[in-house]
Amino acid sequence: MAVTFGLLGEIQAHVGGEAVDLGHARQRCVLATLLVDANQPQPLDLLIERVWGEHPPRQARTTLYGYLYRLRQAFSDVPGVRIDRRPAVTCCPSTRTRSICTGSGC
Repeated sequence: MAVTFGLLGEIQAHVGGEAVDLGHARQRCVLATLLVDANQPQPLDLLIERVWGEHPPRQARTTLYGYLYRLRQAFSDVPGVRIDRRPAVTCCPSTRTRSICTGSGC
């Protein structure tokens, strides 16, 4: 089953030609941030800066965890795509798709 991600224009993901519901714009921004630096660890503070800029909300870390949880749910039934919990966030490729996982050692 092919998985494709679109990062130019509206952030999109398709599995087998079907669109994946990625949630609202800020949550899609989190996915784009993970995909842009595939295979590179991204500390949570860096993700927060990239998603909210210089003025993140007080609960940015908690909100980010919620976005990651919902993205994990969106891809939970997709073979080859995963989002794991670890100290930093990394996007790792698999053979046919891009895996999304957290941590430096996917």
